[in-house]
Amino acid sequence: MTVTKHDIKHAAQDEDVRLVRESANDLLRGLGGLSRMREQRFTTVGFDRNVWNRLCEMGWLGMRVAEDAGGSGMGMRAAVQVGIAAGTYLLPEPLIGGMTASRLLRGDAQAQQISGEKIYLPAWQESANSLDSAQGNTRFVDGKVSGVKRFVWQGCGADGFVISTPQGCVLVQAGAASMSIRATPLQDGGHWAAVECNEVPAIALAGGDIEEALDEAALLESAYLLGSAQAAFSMTLEYMRSRRQFDKPIGSFQALQHRAADLRIAIALAEASVENAARVIDAGEHKSARQLAVSRAKARCSDTALLVTRQAVQLHGAIGYTDEYDVGLFLRSAMCHAAMAGSSAVHRERFGRMCD
Repeated sequence: MTVTKHDIKHAAQDEDVRLVRESANDLLRGLGGLSRMREQRFTTVGFDRNVWNRLCEMGWLGMRVAEDAGGSGMGMRAAVQVGIAAGTYLLPEPLIGGMTASRLLRGDAQAQQISGEKIYLPAWQESANSLDSAQGNTRFVDGKVSGVKRFVWQGCGADGFVISTPQGCVLVQAGAASMSIRATPLQDGGHWAAVECNEVPAIALAGGDIEEALDEAALLESAYLLGSAQAAFSMTLEYMRSRRQFDKPIGSFQALQHRAADLRIAIALAEASVENAARVIDAGEHKSARQLAVSRAKARCSDTALLVTRQAVQLHGAIGYTDEYDVGLFLRSAMCHAAMAGSSAVHRERFGRMCD
């Protein structure tokens, strides 16, 4: 059997994926897992700056940034492993937003982002049901930006924002006198921030492909939802093995076994969609192929996470509905993250439009 350079390259990539998966799970488990997430719920910022620095030390903020720009230039298959681990432990830090901003920043700001010296988050949405990053209500004129961007997850903890405009992306610093940031609490304990600018000084960011960056963000959100679904399902199976009724584990009841089997199939399909989209991106396929694969993954993972977490709460019975029991945290998180980077309905609409 002849081993080719192609085989060696793919073996190395598979090893990178394995190492990233193991290190991500080890770190987030060691940082406290769900107990730390509980501590951050409903606080003003919603996350821990010290933990953010640990994520930066791991190189996660620069995973999708080229090596010559200070990143590690890793593939999307490796990056989604970080997303899955983040969903498994319901990471409250806005890692996906930070990774997205890293792709769009340049120069010193990019270096500060990757190192953890600054936290910049993308602000691109003006309405909930749109994937358009260049909506016309936000304007960049004469070095100043005006307009309102909404739905910036954990935005109150940011040092600045990468704001999309029809004239391109710009960087603004938080704290400007003519900027206001309003928070809306969410069910998972985090918040949306609405960022309003009134002629705020801004720096133009040339060269970044925001459509590509947002597609990658949607895939990372898909991975986050997949990790949440996997964790909630695993917790549910363990409960079904230990909870007894009529002197039998409830997992031995055929009706519940059928429900669990359906959920496992849904998770397997979600896993396949994420893996496929990551391979499409890593292969550098055409924009249309990338968007089709990403929208398929985001729609499926959003729906799967909501299905699995709701069923998980039901299968736990009354204890699943209490705030003190962890399985409910996954449902609350799924209800928020399912809408991030585009809901399943929005991505289905894009997929259908592109297939016409």
